[in-house]
Amino acid sequence: MNDNTNKQVQTGNAKKDTTPRVTGIGGIFFGSINPKETRDWYGKNLGLVIDDYGSSFEFRNANRPDEINYLRWSPFEKGSDYFEPSEKEFMINYRAQKLKDW
Repeated sequence: MNDNTNKQVQTGNAKKDTTPRVTGIGGIFFGSINPKETRDWYGKNLGLVIDDYGSSFEFRNANRPDEINYLRWSPFEKGSDYFEPSEKEFMINYRAQKLKDW
Protein backbone atom coordinates (compact mmCIF):
# COMPACT_ATOMS: atom_id res chain seq x y z
CA MET A 1 0.00 0.00 0.00
CA ASN A 2 1.02 3.57 -0.49
CA ASP A 3 1.75 5.96 2.33
CA ASN A 4 -1.36 8.16 2.30
CA THR A 5 0.19 11.18 3.99
CA ASN A 6 -0.18 14.50 2.23
CA LYS A 7 2.61 15.12 -0.23
CA GLN A 8 3.22 18.23 -2.22
CA VAL A 9 5.57 18.89 -5.10
CA GLN A 10 6.71 22.40 -6.01
CA THR A 11 5.87 23.17 -9.66
CA GLY A 12 6.88 26.72 -10.50
CA ASN A 13 5.12 28.99 -8.00
CA ALA A 14 2.31 26.50 -7.25
CA LYS A 15 2.33 23.38 -5.14
CA LYS A 16 0.74 20.25 -6.58
CA ASP A 17 -0.76 17.71 -4.18
CA THR A 18 0.61 14.24 -5.01
CA THR A 19 -1.31 12.39 -2.32
CA PRO A 20 -2.58 9.17 -3.94
CA ARG A 21 -6.33 9.18 -4.58
CA VAL A 22 -6.61 5.41 -5.00
CA THR A 23 -5.19 3.54 -2.02
CA GLY A 24 -6.09 -0.02 -2.94
CA ILE A 25 -8.86 -2.35 -4.06
CA GLY A 26 -12.05 -2.52 -2.02
CA GLY A 27 -13.97 -5.19 -3.87
CA ILE A 28 -14.08 -7.62 -6.77
CA PHE A 29 -17.57 -8.45 -8.02
CA PHE A 30 -18.52 -10.66 -10.96
CA GLY A 31 -21.47 -12.35 -12.62
CA SER A 32 -22.12 -16.05 -12.12
CA ILE A 33 -24.85 -18.39 -13.38
CA ASN A 34 -25.18 -19.74 -9.83
CA PRO A 35 -23.57 -17.45 -7.21
CA LYS A 36 -24.27 -19.83 -4.32
CA GLU A 37 -22.56 -22.77 -6.05
CA THR A 38 -19.67 -20.49 -7.00
CA ARG A 39 -19.26 -19.29 -3.40
CA ASP A 40 -19.48 -22.86 -2.11
CA TRP A 41 -16.90 -24.12 -4.63
CA TYR A 42 -14.39 -21.45 -3.66
CA GLY A 43 -15.02 -22.17 0.00
CA LYS A 44 -14.58 -25.92 -0.38
CA ASN A 45 -11.71 -25.98 -2.89
CA LEU A 46 -9.76 -22.83 -2.06
CA GLY A 47 -10.59 -22.46 1.60
CA LEU A 48 -12.30 -19.06 1.41
CA VAL A 49 -14.38 -18.19 4.45
CA ILE A 50 -17.77 -17.73 2.82
CA ASP A 51 -20.83 -15.77 3.92
CA ASP A 52 -24.08 -14.94 2.08
CA TYR A 53 -22.28 -12.31 -0.02
CA GLY A 54 -18.98 -14.02 -0.83
CA SER A 55 -15.78 -13.62 1.12
CA SER A 56 -13.98 -10.83 2.91
CA PHE A 57 -10.19 -10.63 2.86
CA GLU A 58 -8.48 -8.83 5.73
CA PHE A 59 -5.10 -7.22 5.15
CA ARG A 60 -2.88 -4.59 6.71
CA ASN A 61 -1.53 -1.37 5.29
CA ALA A 62 2.22 -1.83 4.68
CA ASN A 63 2.93 1.75 5.76
CA ARG A 64 0.61 1.61 8.80
CA PRO A 65 0.58 -2.01 10.02
CA ASP A 66 -1.93 -1.23 12.78
CA GLU A 67 -4.49 -0.29 10.12
CA ILE A 68 -6.75 -3.19 9.08
CA ASN A 69 -8.33 -3.08 5.62
CA TYR A 70 -10.81 -5.35 3.84
CA LEU A 71 -11.43 -6.48 0.29
CA ARG A 72 -14.83 -7.97 -0.60
CA TRP A 73 -14.99 -10.81 -3.18
CA SER A 74 -18.53 -11.51 -4.34
CA PRO A 75 -20.27 -13.33 -7.20
CA PHE A 76 -23.63 -11.91 -8.32
CA GLU A 77 -26.41 -13.48 -10.35
CA LYS A 78 -25.41 -13.20 -14.01
CA GLY A 79 -27.50 -10.45 -15.62
CA SER A 80 -28.02 -8.64 -12.31
CA ASP A 81 -28.59 -4.90 -12.55
CA TYR A 82 -26.03 -4.37 -9.75
CA PHE A 83 -23.35 -3.35 -12.26
CA GLU A 84 -25.54 -0.89 -14.21
CA PRO A 85 -25.08 1.29 -16.11
CA SER A 86 -22.07 -0.82 -17.13
CA GLU A 87 -22.72 -3.77 -19.41
CA LYS A 88 -19.65 -5.64 -18.14
CA GLU A 89 -19.98 -8.84 -16.11
CA PHE A 90 -17.53 -7.70 -13.44
CA MET A 91 -16.72 -4.67 -11.33
CA ILE A 92 -13.67 -3.67 -9.34
CA ASN A 93 -14.20 -1.11 -6.60
CA TYR A 94 -11.23 0.98 -5.58
CA ARG A 95 -10.47 2.30 -2.12
CA ALA A 96 -10.18 6.04 -2.55
CA GLN A 97 -9.52 9.10 -0.42
CA LYS A 98 -9.94 12.86 -0.74
CA LEU A 99 -12.85 12.50 -3.17
CA LYS A 100 -14.14 15.96 -2.28
CA ASP A 101 -10.99 17.40 -3.91
CA TRP A 102 -11.82 15.95 -7.34
